[in-house]
Amino acid sequence: MHRTRKTIIQRLKSIIRSIPTRCQALCAAEVYLPGHLWDALNPTERFASVADLCAHVGDQLPIQLVKLIARDILRELGNLHNSRGAAHGNINPNSILLSPTDFRALISQLRAETQSSLRPSELSIGVTSFSHEEFRSPETIAVFTLSNPESGDGHQRLEYSDCQALQPPETLIGAPCGTSTDMWALGCVLFELLTGEALFDPEFQTLELNISRKESHLIQMIELFGEMPAELVKPGKLSGQWFTEDGALRIDTTYYPITLGSVLERHLEKGDVLGTTAFLEMLLRIRPEDRAMPEDIIDDQWFSD
Repeated sequence: MHRTRKTIIQRLKSIIRSIPTRCQALCAAEVYLPGHLWDALNPTERFASVADLCAHVGDQLPIQLVKLIARDILRELGNLHNSRGAAHGNINPNSILLSPTDFRALISQLRAETQSSLRPSELSIGVTSFSHEEFRSPETIAVFTLSNPESGDGHQRLEYSDCQALQPPETLIGAPCGTSTDMWALGCVLFELLTGEALFDPEFQTLELNISRKESHLIQMIELFGEMPAELVKPGKLSGQWFTEDGALRIDTTYYPITLGSVLERHLEKGDVLGTTAFLEMLLRIRPEDRAMPEDIIDDQWFSD
């Protein structure tokens, strides 16, 4: 089941709200306040999103910026999972937020293609080089945060256009879900930000093969990560629609196995492929219990490579 990947963020562009004109006026001489100070002084204009950022500078972001997003969201998920014992449940480019101050600073630098000149005075923290200690330090100010879909305070964002593309296999088949669903969704989002392509496209070949979006999605998962283990399939309330008792997919189609690394190498520098592949694969494991949790990878070597 071969396909040309299409970025989900492109679908968002038609519904993303415009950032106020005064946030688009970029002035190199302006001194930006750190994000946490901006939020305190401007409570009615608190956040832009990563989807907004991609709409302005392109779907593929520099790898060091994606690492910063990953670090901040892993920290927040760690705190959330420990305090609530439940998943956030809505990880996507539209729910990952940053202050308008940092938003303007990033647009200014990325449009000018001078990423290497980003300075901590322009952003809550610089994004050009990280030491292992900087990533682990709890005192480092976060640039990115998560929306809170349960509140009505400025953190709430627009509904994501295709949540299914970020759903893990256990959600698709109606199996028990836990906090590891957030890790799968984060892996899908990071892949998209690194490549400018969606990892999965549930619409792919649904008409040609006369299959549902979920069937298309499951086929793509199997092509990328291998067969679904029987112990995952059996508890699924919906598994009987698509799987035999031994976990084999009922759909008669030709599979085109690919690897995550083979896709990443088309988009990243050669020296970044192995480390990035290894990091994402820790998030994107078929078995929920095998996925890395925030505390497992917050100090991963990938952040300082």
